[in-house]
Amino acid sequence: MKNRGYNLRRRMWAKPALPRNRRGLVLLTVIVLVGLAISLALAMVSLSNQQTRIRGRYEVYKDEFAACEEALNKAYAHIQFLITTVGTDTLDSDIAAIQPPTVDGYTFDTFTVTKDATGENPIVSNPGEWNETTQYSQEYYINVTAVKTGGTAGRYDHPGVSLMQTLAVVREPLFNFAIFYDPIMELAPGGDMDIIGKIHGNGDFYIQAGSYLRCHDFVTAAGEIRHGRHPDAIGQGTSNGDVWLTYDGGDHYENMENSDGSWLESTDADWLAESADRWDNYVQANVDPLNLPIPTSSDPHEIIERADASDTLSMQSQKFEYKAGLKIVKEGSNIVGYDGEGNVVNLTYVENGQTKKVYGTSTFYDARGHDYGAGGTTVSSLDIYVDRMVAQGIYPDNGFLYVSNEDSGSQPGVVRIRNADELPTTSVDGFSIATDDSIYIEGDYNTTNKTASMVAGDALYVLSNSWRDSYSTNYGSRYASDTRINAVCIQGIVPTDVHDSYSGGVENYFRLLEQWDNGSDLIFNGSIICLYYSENTGKWIYGNPQYTKPGRIWSWDPDLATSGGPPGVPDVMTIERKSWSMESGS
Repeated sequence: MKNRGYNLRRRMWAKPALPRNRRGLVLLTVIVLVGLAISLALAMVSLSNQQTRIRGRYEVYKDEFAACEEALNKAYAHIQFLITTVGTDTLDSDIAAIQPPTVDGYTFDTFTVTKDATGENPIVSNPGEWNETTQYSQEYYINVTAVKTGGTAGRYDHPGVSLMQTLAVVREPLFNFAIFYDPIMELAPGGDMDIIGKIHGNGDFYIQAGSYLRCHDFVTAAGEIRHGRHPDAIGQGTSNGDVWLTYDGGDHYENMENSDGSWLESTDADWLAESADRWDNYVQANVDPLNLPIPTSSDPHEIIERADASDTLSMQSQKFEYKAGLKIVKEGSNIVGYDGEGNVVNLTYVENGQTKKVYGTSTFYDARGHDYGAGGTTVSSLDIYVDRMVAQGIYPDNGFLYVSNEDSGSQPGVVRIRNADELPTTSVDGFSIATDDSIYIEGDYNTTNKTASMVAGDALYVLSNSWRDSYSTNYGSRYASDTRINAVCIQGIVPTDVHDSYSGGVENYFRLLEQWDNGSDLIFNGSIICLYYSENTGKWIYGNPQYTKPGRIWSWDPDLATSGGPPGVPDVMTIERKSWSMESGS
């Protein structure tokens, strides 16, 4: 009985059995769910693998991109080095020879630096960036493709990364300025003086006037702009004539003098606001210097000195003798001509059965002298007759003549340019003369069929059209006459120092040996450039027996902005990064 009751209860409380068809549906559902779970797991694994692969490829891409950037930076740095320390004469070939960096695990399937075939483009600088001067921009294109070969890169099919960078090498010719001084600049004319063209000094600028001075364009200095004398100009007085500086580059000016009789200087606390208000940024102090294209470890004077076996490549690119297509040099007792390849050039010709030369020798008296405090001295001159060079075709086709003399006993060796009113017509549409000596221009220079020209030397003298060697020792006979010069001029100065000596200032940039105050004018059209201190240390002294001042009609030559300038003038070079793009990648 007990067992029956128990079984009955089991039957009463037991679940009823599922039908056969429902049991199959449950099994199918379980199978589907398991399959979905497996599929999801496989999908997750596939996605994870894909993401891992994408991340891996992206890491390769980033590495290749970084390698491209390293190659671009290397090319940029190399070009910057070339333009600042090597120079521009071989710039294109040097740039084309740049090699990609060596980076372990990468190859550079493409690495080229090409020059834009359209050539240089003239551009006008913005105000504050050398004050609307005409610059010349040459674009270069750097193309780089970097492919990673090391690490996990082999797992992926990829073309590498390709970048293109555009650089612009910008050339700022020094002849953009009416006056450019690398040393301290002083300007203190006693008589009336107008300066047409831009003025820039890479140091302090001391400015004053005896009567009036009027500057018609931008005035900038990398140092201070001060009124009055350099503190070492012992014995020289301060003049309080009007100093008119333009505020629009035209015919409107404001005086440097304040209403209370003081002078607005860049050391004043309110200089920035006051100078901007008075001259609308046409007068600026403490601007960035225009760095010369000469190695910083070298004296700029080296550019005029003789070529030397110890010259570095960078100095060779800047020295004038290396640029010359014709050299006329004194070697011992002989005067010899060489072309740019070092071959001897015949400097003689036959005229009417007589043998003549394009040069001569002479002596004359320099009342200023060549040694500080020693007074006047007789100089031994190597005279270059430019008219004979023109008539006989004995001149450099590349437009660059270099001349060097030697001392003769106690007589300093100098160079004199004579009969140069018309210069040779060369393939470069310009003609330049440079020497390591003091150079004297006698008479009008480059006034007939004017061309772009440079005259460069240790010191630069002007002898008027009335000059006679026989008068050189007689101050009473040395009367000047009107003389014109059209040139970019480069020379050194004897600086103002503690020896009670004034440099003479920009107003006495040209060293003179005649009485010009008889109404004679020195008419100059070109650019005045001072890059170094002169080894001719004959100090500036005014009056008998040295000279008296001319009427100064001086102006910057606007043709320099369009002609490209004379051969050989140093340029300030800068490099700018412009656009870049990704040419391809994956």
